[in-house]
Order: sequence, then structure tokens, then C-alpha cells
Amino acid sequence: MIRKEISADNNFNGELSNAQKQILHDPLVSLRQKIMKTWSRDIQAADQQASDPVDRAQAESLFMLQIRMRSMQSDLLSEVNQALQRMEQGNYGFCEVSGRPIEIGRLLAQPTTRMTVEEQTRIEKMELF
Repeated sequence: MIRKEISADNNFNGELSNAQKQILHDPLVSLRQKIMKTWSRDIQAADQQASDPVDRAQAESLFMLQIRMRSMQSDLLSEVNQALQRMEQGNYGFCEVSGRPIEIGRLLAQPTTRMTVEEQTRIEKMELF
């Protein structure tokens, strides 16, 4: 299986093969499509009008929850689009802070990541103090 091939490369230097790019690209595109589909479904549901006050109140609460969810999804969609753009530009898989290659296992687990574990940890520690 190609997934084994991508994770078995212990000497990853940031240069992704076409197979590796496809394995990392497909989940990003799928996630983007899922978010857009959810938004479309939410818009259709919002078009349905409630007739009695209790139904309207419930619909309004649901709408407020959907707004918060859409905000989080919007952030994620932005990260997905940025990752896809980095793939197109050829700098996907490299840490934005250090310039070093990001471990392939990290890219598989979190395809939108922009930093190595070490840099992410260092930044999080700095934010604590």
C-alpha cells in the first residue's frame, strides 16, 4: 500500500514523490468539499421558516451554533487552502519557521501543519510565559 511507502521513508528530506503528494492532497480536497457541503446544507435548512415561537427560538439557537461552527470551519478551510497552495508552490512539507522538512508522519496525521513538532512545541512554550 502506498500509505506504508510514504510513512516508511525515515530519510524524508521534504521532497515529496507524486504518490506522496497525492496521498496528502486527497484528504485536504475531501475536507474542503465536506466543509462546503455542510455550509450548503446549513443554508438550505435556514431557509425553512418556523411557525410557532418555540420552534423559532429553537431555530435561532441552532442558527447561533451554526455561526460558531462556521467560524471554526472557515478557519480550517483557510488552512486547507493554504496547504494546497503550498503544495502547488512546492514548499509544502517544510517548516515555516526553521525551513526544515516536516516529518512525514506529522503530515499524514495533520496535513495542514506548517511547523515541525520541535518548532510548534517551542512556540507553545513561549506563549505560556
